[in-house]
Amino acid sequence: MPTHKSKLPSVQIRMAAGRMLLRGETIATVCEEVGISIKTAKRYQELFAAGGLAALENMSVGGRPSALSPEAFDWIAAALQGEPQAYGFPGARWTSGTLGQLIERQFGVKYSRVYVRQIVLNLGLSLRLGRR
Repeated sequence: MPTHKSKLPSVQIRMAAGRMLLRGETIATVCEEVGISIKTAKRYQELFAAGGLAALENMSVGGRPSALSPEAFDWIAAALQGEPQAYGFPGARWTSGTLGQLIERQFGVKYSRVYVRQIVLNLGLSLRLGRR
């Protein structure tokens, strides 16, 4: 996934919970402040006890490994900085559909529009993407 994983909202929530646990906050307080369930907070507490904040930051979010490399995500981020016309698409603004077509053309991997949007969000470039 993106090389700047620490900017993902899920990682930021885990890190906030970890910092609270480091300060000695109770599970109930962590749940209330960060907005997570007791079960999740206890899982974070176990990970934190075993490996500190680094264990929380590097925790897998599940799912299968990405078909795209970190370099591919960097390429996509760079493409989003330009206009779709530079890649042969009409219009001045990227859409999930056009970006999905570009990813398929460049890397041979087809993603749904929803997942293409998730890629853009993970790259922190959601403002570069128009509707559809």
